[in-house]
Amino acid sequence: MSLTVDRLQSFADALTPWETVLASDPHATFFSTPAWLQTWWKHKGAGREPLFLQVRDGDRVVGFGAFVVDAVPVGQAVLFLGSGLSDYADVLAVEGADRRSVVFAVLDYLAGGFGQALFDLQEIPETSPSLPFVRQWLSGRQARWAESVQDVCPIVALPTVAEAYHKELKKSFLADVRRGERRLRERGEVLIVDHVRPEDGDWQALKEQMSDLQSQRMRTKGEIPLWRGPLGDFVKDVLAATDAAGKLRVTGVYLDGRMIAYELCFLHNRTIYAWSRAFDEEHRNTGPGKIALLHLLETGIGQGYRTFDLLRGEEPYKDLWTNGQVRNSRVMFVLQPSLGAWVAFKYRTDWRVRLQRSSLLRRLNRALKSLRGG
Repeated sequence: MSLTVDRLQSFADALTPWETVLASDPHATFFSTPAWLQTWWKHKGAGREPLFLQVRDGDRVVGFGAFVVDAVPVGQAVLFLGSGLSDYADVLAVEGADRRSVVFAVLDYLAGGFGQALFDLQEIPETSPSLPFVRQWLSGRQARWAESVQDVCPIVALPTVAEAYHKELKKSFLADVRRGERRLRERGEVLIVDHVRPEDGDWQALKEQMSDLQSQRMRTKGEIPLWRGPLGDFVKDVLAATDAAGKLRVTGVYLDGRMIAYELCFLHNRTIYAWSRAFDEEHRNTGPGKIALLHLLETGIGQGYRTFDLLRGEEPYKDLWTNGQVRNSRVMFVLQPSLGAWVAFKYRTDWRVRLQRSSLLRRLNRALKSLRGG
């Protein structure tokens, strides 16, 4: 297969081929959608250069890659668009295309145009059919490269009926959720909304409601609320963009008209991606967060979703809901790097780990903490 790679100059130029390939790729995740990545670019794109690659077989578009060119000291780095916030990233290919040829064509283009850069490809899921071809491409070239497990995402394959999923849960756990809902209903009028949307279109107000619940939990742990700052603006815009694309699901639990729990999820390719959740600490003993999540899953199963993904992080509570996991790989490599790219590669793959293991630096860090009073 002889393929042609075109660099597209803007989101407007890229959108049609991007959506065409995305719709046909059975392995694509939500985090490769324009709704997510355009919002990422709006908030994180300053000082960076977008790099959209369209792969054609004749006149037919068969692949797509969304990257960003970033700066390292005295050099450049090429990353997937969305790096840092995206839970998954990948090269896209239409169903039935020769994915090996698509991946090779994209990497050949990057090598030809950015041979002196550091390539830092993050959050490639182990389920991606592209990952073996990335390794194969690197093995056939004079490249210095390193691959490591970056994150773990707990998941569960959903059955076709909710009752079958109930049987997968521990009986005592399911009974506890049901008891909690009964106790909650004794406190007032309970309403569970499948998808919360602001009637007036004010996503800022809805974001603030969820942020208030999230902040309760974080303050009790002595942490800074996540959505009180620039990330909050990102979340507001993500809510609006993904809802407009039909990819948002905010399940809300209300007590006497007041939101006391939410489950914020994204939807794509019959997968539910559970991105954020919180509940009112006042009602902790009724488990409103568990009530929201169980309702979300029961509704999702009925609507034909077949995978539930709790995304990055191995928090213990996730074990109660899931029975599998996806490991994400981070692949870094250099070909003919500039000095800055070489130093960045060595630091990210080797020197940083050595520094973290340094007893001298650990003692210095402890001394600095003591000077600050802890």
